[in-house]
Amino acid sequence: MPRLTIPSVPLGFGSSAPSLHARPTAPAPAPTATPAPAPPRKVRTFIATSYDIVESGAGCCWSEDGRSFVISEAVFKSTCNVKSFIRQCNFYGFTKSRLPSPAEAPLSVIAHPLFRRGRRDLLDQIGPKLQPPRGQGGPSPSPSP
Repeated sequence: MPRLTIPSVPLGFGSSAPSLHARPTAPAPAPTATPAPAPPRKVRTFIATSYDIVESGAGCCWSEDGRSFVISEAVFKSTCNVKSFIRQCNFYGFTKSRLPSPAEAPLSVIAHPLFRRGRRDLLDQIGPKLQPPRGQGGPSPSPSP
Protein backbone atom coordinates (compact mmCIF):
# COMPACT_ATOMS: atom_id res chain seq x y z
CA MET A 1 0.00 0.00 0.00
CA PRO A 2 1.45 3.35 -0.97
CA ARG A 3 2.17 5.85 1.69
CA LEU A 4 0.60 9.25 1.48
CA THR A 5 2.76 12.22 2.13
CA ILE A 6 1.40 15.61 2.91
CA PRO A 7 3.53 18.48 1.76
CA SER A 8 4.47 20.84 4.53
CA VAL A 9 3.32 24.38 4.11
CA PRO A 10 4.91 27.00 6.29
CA LEU A 11 2.22 28.72 8.30
CA GLY A 12 2.16 32.46 8.52
CA PHE A 13 3.93 33.12 5.21
CA GLY A 14 1.30 34.05 2.69
CA SER A 15 -1.14 31.58 4.14
CA SER A 16 -4.51 32.63 5.44
CA ALA A 17 -4.35 29.93 8.09
CA PRO A 18 -3.55 31.09 11.62
CA SER A 19 -0.04 30.59 12.86
CA LEU A 20 0.56 28.00 15.51
CA HIS A 21 3.05 30.37 17.11
CA ALA A 22 0.73 33.38 17.25
CA ARG A 23 -0.39 34.64 20.61
CA PRO A 24 -3.85 33.53 21.52
CA THR A 25 -6.29 36.40 21.61
CA ALA A 26 -8.62 36.83 24.54
CA PRO A 27 -12.19 35.97 23.71
CA ALA A 28 -14.44 38.97 23.28
CA PRO A 29 -16.27 39.77 26.49
CA ALA A 30 -19.84 38.61 26.48
CA PRO A 31 -22.32 41.45 26.44
CA THR A 32 -23.63 42.07 29.90
CA ALA A 33 -27.17 40.89 30.03
CA THR A 34 -29.54 42.55 32.39
CA PRO A 35 -31.65 40.03 34.25
CA ALA A 36 -35.10 39.65 32.82
CA PRO A 37 -37.75 41.17 35.03
CA ALA A 38 -39.80 38.64 36.93
CA PRO A 39 -43.19 38.06 35.37
CA PRO A 40 -45.92 39.85 37.26
CA ARG A 41 -47.73 37.64 39.71
CA LYS A 42 -51.43 37.25 39.26
CA VAL A 43 -53.71 38.71 41.92
CA ARG A 44 -56.02 36.04 43.30
CA THR A 45 -59.65 36.53 42.29
CA PHE A 46 -60.95 36.61 45.86
CA ILE A 47 -58.38 39.24 46.86
CA ALA A 48 -59.08 41.48 43.85
CA THR A 49 -62.86 41.18 44.29
CA SER A 50 -62.63 41.92 48.02
CA TYR A 51 -60.53 45.01 47.32
CA ASP A 52 -63.08 46.23 44.76
CA ILE A 53 -65.95 45.66 47.20
CA VAL A 54 -64.20 47.61 49.97
CA GLU A 55 -63.39 50.42 47.51
CA SER A 56 -67.05 50.57 46.42
CA GLY A 57 -68.28 50.84 50.02
CA ALA A 58 -71.00 48.19 49.57
CA GLY A 59 -71.61 47.12 53.18
CA CYS A 60 -68.03 47.89 54.20
CA CYS A 61 -65.50 50.71 54.33
CA TRP A 62 -61.82 51.35 55.01
CA SER A 63 -60.72 52.16 58.54
CA GLU A 64 -59.35 55.66 59.16
CA ASP A 65 -55.72 54.59 58.76
CA GLY A 66 -56.44 52.37 55.70
CA ARG A 67 -54.80 49.30 57.25
CA SER A 68 -58.06 47.40 57.71
CA PHE A 69 -61.68 47.52 56.67
CA VAL A 70 -64.92 47.36 58.61
CA ILE A 71 -67.88 45.30 57.47
CA SER A 72 -71.43 45.66 58.66
CA GLU A 73 -72.52 42.04 58.77
CA ALA A 74 -76.19 43.01 58.50
CA VAL A 75 -75.64 45.01 55.28
CA PHE A 76 -72.91 42.74 53.93
CA LYS A 77 -75.19 39.72 54.37
CA SER A 78 -77.35 40.94 51.48
CA THR A 79 -74.27 40.90 49.21
CA CYS A 80 -72.77 37.53 50.14
CA ASN A 81 -72.62 34.84 52.79
CA VAL A 82 -70.69 36.50 55.65
CA LYS A 83 -69.44 33.22 57.14
CA SER A 84 -68.08 32.10 53.79
CA PHE A 85 -66.40 35.47 53.26
CA ILE A 86 -64.76 35.34 56.71
CA ARG A 87 -63.60 31.75 56.05
CA GLN A 88 -61.98 32.87 52.78
CA CYS A 89 -60.35 35.80 54.58
CA ASN A 90 -58.90 33.41 57.17
CA PHE A 91 -57.60 31.18 54.37
CA TYR A 92 -55.57 34.13 53.04
CA GLY A 93 -54.22 35.16 56.43
CA PHE A 94 -56.60 38.00 57.30
CA THR A 95 -57.51 38.56 60.93
CA LYS A 96 -60.95 39.47 62.25
CA SER A 97 -62.01 41.31 65.36
CA ARG A 98 -65.36 42.69 66.48
CA LEU A 99 -66.18 46.30 67.24
CA PRO A 100 -68.56 47.14 70.05
CA SER A 101 -71.88 47.50 68.25
CA PRO A 102 -75.55 46.56 68.63
CA ALA A 103 -76.27 42.86 68.33
CA GLU A 104 -78.63 43.41 65.39
CA ALA A 105 -75.89 45.17 63.37
CA PRO A 106 -72.54 43.57 64.27
CA LEU A 107 -69.40 45.24 62.92
CA SER A 108 -66.22 43.31 62.18
CA VAL A 109 -62.75 44.65 61.46
CA ILE A 110 -60.78 42.63 58.88
CA ALA A 111 -57.04 43.23 58.46
CA HIS A 112 -54.04 41.92 56.53
CA PRO A 113 -50.58 43.55 56.45
CA LEU A 114 -50.63 43.73 52.62
CA PHE A 115 -54.28 44.73 52.14
CA ARG A 116 -54.05 48.53 52.33
CA ARG A 117 -56.09 51.42 51.03
CA GLY A 118 -54.49 52.83 47.89
CA ARG A 119 -51.94 49.97 47.61
CA ARG A 120 -53.41 47.71 44.93
CA ASP A 121 -49.80 46.94 43.95
CA LEU A 122 -49.40 44.77 47.08
CA LEU A 123 -52.33 42.47 46.33
CA ASP A 124 -50.29 40.05 44.19
CA GLN A 125 -48.24 39.18 47.29
CA ILE A 126 -51.25 37.89 49.23
CA GLY A 127 -51.59 34.13 48.98
CA PRO A 128 -53.02 31.27 50.99
CA LYS A 129 -51.61 30.67 54.45
CA LEU A 130 -49.11 27.85 54.54
CA GLN A 131 -50.35 25.02 56.67
CA PRO A 132 -48.23 22.17 58.03
CA PRO A 133 -48.84 18.78 56.42
CA ARG A 134 -51.35 16.57 58.18
CA GLY A 135 -49.89 14.73 61.10
CA GLN A 136 -47.27 17.41 61.75
CA GLY A 137 -47.44 20.51 63.86
CA GLY A 138 -50.32 19.32 66.01
CA PRO A 139 -50.21 17.78 69.45
CA SER A 140 -48.70 14.35 69.46
CA PRO A 141 -50.97 11.53 70.61
CA SER A 142 -50.33 10.38 74.11
CA PRO A 143 -49.41 6.73 74.57
CA SER A 144 -52.17 4.55 75.93
CA PRO A 145 -51.56 3.04 79.41
